[in-house]
Amino acid sequence: ARQTPSGFTAMVFRVADIAAAPTVADTTGPGNAKLETLGRMVAAVSHDFNNVLAAIVGASDLLAERIPLHAPDREWVEVIRIAGRHAAGLTRRLMQFAKPSEETPTFSDLSAIVQDLLPLVRVLVPNGVRVKMQPDTTLPPTHTNSTVIEQVLLNLATNAGQAMPRGGVLQIRTSHETQGGKDFVVLAIADTGSGMDDVTRTRLFEPFYSTRAGGIGLGLATVNELVVSAGGRIDVDSVEGLGSVFRVFFPALPAQTPLIDGHGLTALVVDDDSSVRELLKRALESVGYDVSEAASGDEAIMTAHWMHNAIDLVVTDVVMPSLGGRKLVEHLRSRKPDLPVVFVSGYRQVNDESSPDTIFLAKPFTGRDLLEAVSQLNVAAVEV
Repeated sequence: ARQTPSGFTAMVFRVADIAAAPTVADTTGPGNAKLETLGRMVAAVSHDFNNVLAAIVGASDLLAERIPLHAPDREWVEVIRIAGRHAAGLTRRLMQFAKPSEETPTFSDLSAIVQDLLPLVRVLVPNGVRVKMQPDTTLPPTHTNSTVIEQVLLNLATNAGQAMPRGGVLQIRTSHETQGGKDFVVLAIADTGSGMDDVTRTRLFEPFYSTRAGGIGLGLATVNELVVSAGGRIDVDSVEGLGSVFRVFFPALPAQTPLIDGHGLTALVVDDDSSVRELLKRALESVGYDVSEAASGDEAIMTAHWMHNAIDLVVTDVVMPSLGGRKLVEHLRSRKPDLPVVFVSGYRQVNDESSPDTIFLAKPFTGRDLLEAVSQLNVAAVEV
């Protein structure tokens, strides 16, 4: 504010075009060097943390297979599984900060993901809200990352719960639909809450639009962006005073999907963490693979030599003492160029690692995640 000669008070604004201004990532000064150092520290810590999470997630999955569904202690196993998976999501966000890159989509079972998250959904909604689930267990898989489905479900379920502060019913349903010649798996979330007027419904997915006091308005905008990026869409039906229904369409894979059959095939798993090796070994053996294992790249080379390189699949950690996964695969492919490989690591994916014979799987992961990754490689498969 300035006083003019005539006695009036004037406000002076400076306007500048900042479009060409350098961002933090563009600068090369001391601040950017600190960010790069922080990024390296985050990557290193996340790698070690992911190894621990891989053991937790893997062990909880094995426990879940052995403890009956209605056993008294089963609910604690589910809590461990859900907590481990969401801790994994946190480390992925940290890794995105450390080294941004695009995730490679994997096959996902929509109904299985929703059922796995149900205990957490019940915790997120108010006590007076009853959660009902109607899963279709015959759904085809969707080529959508499980983390995307989880984020969509938890965000929509949380919003539905907030629309029913005095209680109500939250109905979650999965189904299979064909529209316009395309197959979709559908996640429907219905509530008996306050509903929305026409204005709110039309602006629902606008960034920074919120009808809630203190709301940021990014939750639904982010969910919509994730779904659209996955090749899907969201339909919304709402009646003010009666409730809302969100129907999320994820593209489904064709009914004739390759199923892994490892009988008669040999796999070599390589990881310096024995608990991770055990998870890899059990998952592959469950579909018929004859599995050999090694605790290092050097040991893997010796094992391959003893096997006369008769290996149909390699699953290896990327970062290991002495000889890392990439050098190991280089050596093995010098003898068998088209050898299918799954790289597993707590570090973020390097974009050039994906090819018809190579795929990257981020730690932590489940046995199912591994089998879904293998199913995308040029390994023997049968049609279902």
